[in-house]
Amino acid sequence: MRFGGATDPLVWGTFHIYRGPNRWYLREVDVRKDFLPLRKYPSRIRRAAEWAASLVKYTLPGHASDDLLPIFYWSLCILESGRLREDLAGWRFYWRWLRSWGLAPDLERCQGCGTPLGEALFSEGSFFCARCSGGRQGLRLSGQDRGELFAVSVLGHEKVLAMEGLPGIDPGKAESCARMLVRTLSDRV
Repeated sequence: MRFGGATDPLVWGTFHIYRGPNRWYLREVDVRKDFLPLRKYPSRIRRAAEWAASLVKYTLPGHASDDLLPIFYWSLCILESGRLREDLAGWRFYWRWLRSWGLAPDLERCQGCGTPLGEALFSEGSFFCARCSGGRQGLRLSGQDRGELFAVSVLGHEKVLAMEGLPGIDPGKAESCARMLVRTLSDRV
């Protein structure tokens, strides 16, 4: 086996290729990060595979999506560290992806009237205040829950890793919010 684990899924590196007379060939791989510790945890590797599948499903083949590569890489680093709950890491990945495409929900202001949010309803990929939520169906979040989603979304990689052990938002709520973000992707692509 010439390349060993260098061509495994989730391995990041510099791939040196050359063109032969009839096709392209891989000459060598300089592995930068292999994410081997991530593979010790089935739920984390499943989450990473889900993200990779989403990238394939919701991006256009043959079109560069270079803006998503750093989001994917740093999300994998956070997932590998285990310092941020998987549900919050999932929310962060999808929210940052949508932000890079200009589709992320505003985490601070009501989609309907623009007032600053405290408690909010997350519905149809947007946050609404009590006055604008009306008869909408969705997920009601306390100010603390929404604030936690805000923090993990906008803070940098190092600061997120320092947030170890957040007690706030229920994991089921965070998963539901992340699924709503995925629905936003599927509706747009």
